Amino acid sequence: MELNGTDVGLAAATQDNITVALFEMFELMPFSGVLSVVAMMLIFIFLVTSADSASYIVAQMTDNGSINPPLYKRVIWGVLIAAICLTLIASGGLTGLQSASVLSALPFTFILYMMVLYWCRSYAQTARLCSRSFIAAMVKRRWVLMPLKPRC
Repeated sequence: MELNGTDVGLAAATQDNITVALFEMFELMPFSGVLSVVAMMLIFIFLVTSADSASYIVAQMTDNGSINPPLYKRVIWGVLIAAICLTLIASGGLTGLQSASVLSALPFTFILYMMVLYWCRSYAQTARLCSRSFIAAMVKRRWVLMPLKPRC
């Protein structure tokens, strides 16, 4: 990136370490210290909100779909999720965390494929039943003037 014809090294710093890109960009702006503090606060709020939502949803699923799961379940799930993340980060860094997330999502793809397959089968069955009952209702009320011929 160039600013006023001079290379400021933002691209090189970003290519070396992607995690410092935001703060390197802030260094090029006025009030870089304030911007860095605000960015850190926003990132922290985002992470806390995401973790709270995740623990709430998992606690809700383990409490048979209750709208208000007990606090102890939310706390237990929050601690477990944090422990798993910290273990993965400590053992393999960010690449270990990414590999674990891809690996854990792989079985879910088969579940999604099965859901789509069963949805298609159910849709076809419902369409057959609805068309038969609609035709029967038309014949019963004499709305059909000529006999129905199969299109096969």
